Amino acid sequence: MKDRHLLFKYLFGLTVCILFFPLAVSAADSFIHFKRLSVDDGLSQNTVLALTQDHNNKIWVGTIDGLNWYEGSRFVSYYKVPDDTTSLANNHVYSLHTDLKGTVWVGTQVGLSRYNIVGNNFTNYSSPDNQPMQVLAIGEPEEGDRLLLATNIGLVIFDKKTGRMKVQPELAGKTIYSVCRMNDGFLLGTSEGVYFYYVRNENVTRLLLQLKGETISDMLYDDKTGNCWLASLTNGVYCVDNNFQIKHHYNKQNTPAYFLTNSVRTLSGDDKGRVWIGTMEGLLILEPETETFRICRFSPEDPTTLGHNSIRSILKDNQGGMWIGTFYGGLNYYHPLAPAFGRLQHSAWRNSLSDNTVSCIAEDPDNGNLWIGTNDGGLNYYNRKTGVFSYYRTGTSANALKSDNIKCIWTGKDGSVYIGTHGGGMSRLHHRSGRIETYSFPHSTSLTNSCYSLLDGTDGTLWVGGMSGLYLFDKQTGELSQHPLAKKHKKLENVLIYTLFRDSKGRIWIGTEESLFLYAGGKLEELHLSSSAYLHGLIQAFCVQEDSRHEIWIGSSTGLYCYKEGAPTAWKHYTMKDGLPNDFIYNILEDERGRLWLTTNKGLACFNTEEGTFLNYTKQDGLPHDQFNYFGACKAHDGTFFLGSLGGVAYFKPYELGDNPYSPDAVVTGAVVLNQVITDMKSERVRYYQDEQGRMLGMSFPSDQKLFNIRFAVINYLAGKRNQFVYKLEGFETEWNYSRHVSFARASYSNLPPGEYVFKVKACNNNGKWSEATTEFFVHIIPMWYQTWWAKTLFIFFSVGLLVFVIYFFIARAKMKMQVRIEQIERNKIEEISQEKVRFYMNMSHELRTPLSLILAPLEELLGQSNLKGTPVQQKLDYVYKNGRKLLHIVNQLLDFRKAEAGAMPIHVAQVNVEGLLQDAFALFKENAQKRAISFHIKSDLEGRLFPADRTYVETILMNLLSNAFKFTPDGGSISLSLWAEGDTYGFTVRDSGIGMSPEQLTRIFERFYQVDGQRKGTGIGLSLVKMLVEKHHGTITVASEPAQYTEFKVTLPADMAAFTEKERELPAHEVETSASLRELPVADEYFSGDASAIVAEELSDGDQIEAGSEEERPTILLVDDNKEMVDYLKDNFRQNYVTLTAGNGEEALAIMKEHRVDIVLSDVMMPGIDGIKLCQLIKRNLQTCHIPVLLLSAKGSVDAQTEGIQAGADDYIAKPFSIHLLKGKIANQLKARQRLKHYYSNTIDIDTAKMTSNNLDEEFMSKAIQVVEENISNEDFTSDELASQLCMSRSSLYLKMNSISGEPPANFIRRIRFNKACKLLLEGRYSISEISGMVGFGSSYYFSTSFKKYVGCLPSEYVKQHTK
Repeated sequence: MKDRHLLFKYLFGLTVCILFFPLAVSAADSFIHFKRLSVDDGLSQNTVLALTQDHNNKIWVGTIDGLNWYEGSRFVSYYKVPDDTTSLANNHVYSLHTDLKGTVWVGTQVGLSRYNIVGNNFTNYSSPDNQPMQVLAIGEPEEGDRLLLATNIGLVIFDKKTGRMKVQPELAGKTIYSVCRMNDGFLLGTSEGVYFYYVRNENVTRLLLQLKGETISDMLYDDKTGNCWLASLTNGVYCVDNNFQIKHHYNKQNTPAYFLTNSVRTLSGDDKGRVWIGTMEGLLILEPETETFRICRFSPEDPTTLGHNSIRSILKDNQGGMWIGTFYGGLNYYHPLAPAFGRLQHSAWRNSLSDNTVSCIAEDPDNGNLWIGTNDGGLNYYNRKTGVFSYYRTGTSANALKSDNIKCIWTGKDGSVYIGTHGGGMSRLHHRSGRIETYSFPHSTSLTNSCYSLLDGTDGTLWVGGMSGLYLFDKQTGELSQHPLAKKHKKLENVLIYTLFRDSKGRIWIGTEESLFLYAGGKLEELHLSSSAYLHGLIQAFCVQEDSRHEIWIGSSTGLYCYKEGAPTAWKHYTMKDGLPNDFIYNILEDERGRLWLTTNKGLACFNTEEGTFLNYTKQDGLPHDQFNYFGACKAHDGTFFLGSLGGVAYFKPYELGDNPYSPDAVVTGAVVLNQVITDMKSERVRYYQDEQGRMLGMSFPSDQKLFNIRFAVINYLAGKRNQFVYKLEGFETEWNYSRHVSFARASYSNLPPGEYVFKVKACNNNGKWSEATTEFFVHIIPMWYQTWWAKTLFIFFSVGLLVFVIYFFIARAKMKMQVRIEQIERNKIEEISQEKVRFYMNMSHELRTPLSLILAPLEELLGQSNLKGTPVQQKLDYVYKNGRKLLHIVNQLLDFRKAEAGAMPIHVAQVNVEGLLQDAFALFKENAQKRAISFHIKSDLEGRLFPADRTYVETILMNLLSNAFKFTPDGGSISLSLWAEGDTYGFTVRDSGIGMSPEQLTRIFERFYQVDGQRKGTGIGLSLVKMLVEKHHGTITVASEPAQYTEFKVTLPADMAAFTEKERELPAHEVETSASLRELPVADEYFSGDASAIVAEELSDGDQIEAGSEEERPTILLVDDNKEMVDYLKDNFRQNYVTLTAGNGEEALAIMKEHRVDIVLSDVMMPGIDGIKLCQLIKRNLQTCHIPVLLLSAKGSVDAQTEGIQAGADDYIAKPFSIHLLKGKIANQLKARQRLKHYYSNTIDIDTAKMTSNNLDEEFMSKAIQVVEENISNEDFTSDELASQLCMSRSSLYLKMNSISGEPPANFIRRIRFNKACKLLLEGRYSISEISGMVGFGSSYYFSTSFKKYVGCLPSEYVKQHTK
């Protein structure tokens, strides 16, 4: 019975422990927060079996799939690589150990590996018999030359110098799980209990026989207390004293509240003397002195708990941090100085916060419990002693909240709690009775019935800030009404009131969504940042706080503001640039040290107002969420801060968040040269240096490696990724480079000059504590051969020599340029003079053509008179005429030369009988040769063959050469012309026995205007023109001469048509009319002989003349020219047969044509004002005058000038000088053609406007006239007056126009249209003659028949019979 009673008590106690265990765990675990690291952070695998820390403070992590090291910001992994003996022996890592020299040793599933920091590779060792060996633990004696390996084949002693292994014979075959150094030996944990190994004599002794059957997985020796802790895989933990007596035994049976399993995997101690026990069901922390435990287990709701409950390895680092390796939860880190934030969060499985979005928190002044408002979970009441939550939410009863969206809370001294909601008005909760009263805002909708801020008044009222402005609540009457301030100040109406605050001076601060107001002394003031920029100076305040120094702090959407009344600058502003994590500040709290704690959108900030520095905390430091909420901050009476966020409530005591005392070390981890890791480069030109412990000392490389960067790590696990660093490269930089981001711990440089540099780096923790030592890394950039001193010396000498040469070169070049420039100036001057000559001759040539016309034309008339033949007068006139023709030839030659020089004389080659062409030219000079007794003969080898040539140009070439020969050959001399063909060329040679030329004269013979000294017998452009024409033929011309003996010109031309381009082989568009001047035979030279009257054209035949009649019958010709002599001459010649009208320019001509009938216009081209071309265009574009023929007479005789005239509408174009007989003939032909056309159409009833007219304008006029008549053809009264009216012309204009075109008056034209229509209707046969007479405008059929017979020649009936046979 007694045993049963004892059993009942035991079960009851166990049940109580189990029931309250979650609560105890929650309370005890509130300050144990872990940082989880897993494969998501770069770890190779989440099962962590071994841990160690090397001399560079990096944490090495062994997993079942690879080895890793971690330096606070990143993981680097190593794996087994097939066929690579320098890679890790096996990916399954059981144990890790850092020896006294800093070398990392790796125990794997197949043996031992050593990490070589120099080379970044591994050296692998196997068992003595080369069989796989599992190295489960590694120990090192004090002398440091050996390692003790706990393996599955026993204890193996490894010699680090030789690499040899031997198995301790007494433990051969036993599995050794752990080794632990104790005094002068090692404790060995085996599968059969505990052994002690003496290092001095290598003997082994069994200890603790009572543990003979247990597997000791790990051991921990405390040299301060002399206690040894043993971990059993099956029976918990043992505490053994110096005498190897068991002092304590902790297991599931002895301490069931904590030991959930007897399987213990690993042990470790911390700086506080506590023992960390890793079991398969969680982590236990034992306080040996008090024998109290704290348990840490995995919770899916809290990311700051362990990642998994099965603990496989524990390590204490040199900063006091604890690293926990789990079976599935990766690596976990804890440090007692790390920020420890408690959490109140929603849980679906236990009593907890109703909603994680916390909007407001207030403390109950009576008991210190919390009122917590949430966004969607109503109001929570949290009992801080019991940890139990009570809830107040919406419901159907009257005693319930009207909205679960709580915005603000105010606790009154009478125990009432005032609750502001969104959409549910304001409620008052009587805590003792639990009764709830709800008050709605006056005249509000469901949306505006919201309360966002509350402030207790001093007169029994409550200031209420809502969405519609400021209101006042009377606690006694329960009346909620608009505040008098809002009635008085419209800016407090219809605006959201965020915050209400009363400072120590009794002033009330009102923060709205638009601005910040200060109410003091009955006055309301709107605060601005500055007097200017009114709209931009407003502050959107979310919270207002007064610190212990009575300074006002305002949190806004644009940062933190400090208001110092009376200061020169009232506002001091802090933003992200000053260190804030975010500029959006929700709440401000002050701790006992005068620091301000700010909640933002990006975490929590601790602001040291004295130093002006910020210390920021984020979710990675244990906060439930980075974004906090409006009004969600409360400072309890015991100094605890409660902060509401989107992830629940975070709570902590500010004085417990100590500063980080550890200054981090900066370690150079490697370097990269030209994008290649330096430790991987096999080039002998690039070297790196390390000490025995593997620390990077420096590197050297040649200067052609332009780009390099140095990588370093800032290791301080307590600060995580918030470490800072500065660096500089001495010898290149003088200032330190600062960086806040440790993930970018690298410095890059490029194009540095050769030399020795020292890279220096210092690190700083998150509290601004800098490391005392500076890490240095030397960089030696080796100069290339061309950067050495001797190369530079040679380069200087070479540069000086080159500079001297360059100076000399440029001086010589400047002299040469000056000489060339002088010569160019002289040539330009000569060319300018030459051009001036050409322009002068060109202008004179055009000016001479008109006087020449007045000389040659009358001479032609005189020489043509029969009564002067054989008289002395005729002989004198003949001399005058020949010299006039010579002058014309010179004029034409000047024009042709200018055109050839400007490229305006294109060549048109065809197959030509050159022999016949030259014989014709030869004949022209034959008579002159006979008169001067010159032997003139021709010799030809061409035999009538055809050769490619431009007929006109070849003729011009020969004429100039023969003229030149006759000019310089004395009487009785000889001139020969030879024609020849050789291979693919042909040509001709002109040789004379003239005065000859000297060699100096030969070099200049083809220059423009050059003449042989003392011989002024020409213009000096003939031979220059010849040379141009020969070159256009792709030929050559040479000259040979001996003074007083001979001169010979030889012209060579290509005989193959392929030598000319396709364009040169084209016939000109005008075919024969290429150039008026060149196409004329160049006669009229004093070296020709013969009668000039033979050259003059014969008089026109009688058929080419216009018979004289009365003035009314004679045609009218309008002569237009600004040269009065030319007008008078023409007028005298045309007076007999024409009525002549004269005008001096185009304006006068147009005026005359408006007043007089003109049958033909003869106009000069070059006139002042309206010239001949413009006059022609105006005549041809005017309907009244477009039928009048226009002949242009001009000194400009080129093809382009003629084309321009014809395109302007001229009926003909005649170049000056002209033949008066030819001019008369052309005028007569124009008029006769008009008369014949008129006569033809006056004798027929058929009308064809295209044939009747000579231009489009007349054709359109006649077509329009025909259309008008046909539209009115049935109108008997339609006359010429009505026709003129519909054509918008006067009667006289219509008469002149119609008569000029058709040769008949308008009335006859109308009658012809009527009869033409009648003929068509008669032939159709559908109408009678009487019907047709009415249809064509005749009132009487008889009159129609008689008129029809008169105009057609037969009666209508006869016309039908004649045309229907």
